[in-house]
Amino acid sequence: MAARTRLRIDWLPLVVVLLCLLSAGGYVIAVVQQGGTPVLWFVGGLLVAAALTLGGTLGSRRRRAPALLVAGVLLCALGALALFSVGLPVIAAGLIAFAAAARARITT
Repeated sequence: MAARTRLRIDWLPLVVVLLCLLSAGGYVIAVVQQGGTPVLWFVGGLLVAAALTLGGTLGSRRRRAPALLVAGVLLCALGALALFSVGLPVIAAGLIAFAAAARARITT
């Protein structure tokens, strides 16, 4: 009988990606409903952080922790800038990315 390998999924980075995408969508919806135009660099930063997190999670183990660390720094900075609108979930996503980066460094 052949040994089956089990795919181990790290859920913390997926939570970060979900928070990034929901925050970006919520921000765009809130700004458009108020008659404004969303700031593209903010939405782009959230999407870059989501891509970094997803790429670090699905990529090689060597680049997982640095990608999550960069995403955490970017998300905390963006969350501080948008603290009074959608900043709190963005900061939470950054802190979760830091926790996932620490866990990735321990397991590698």
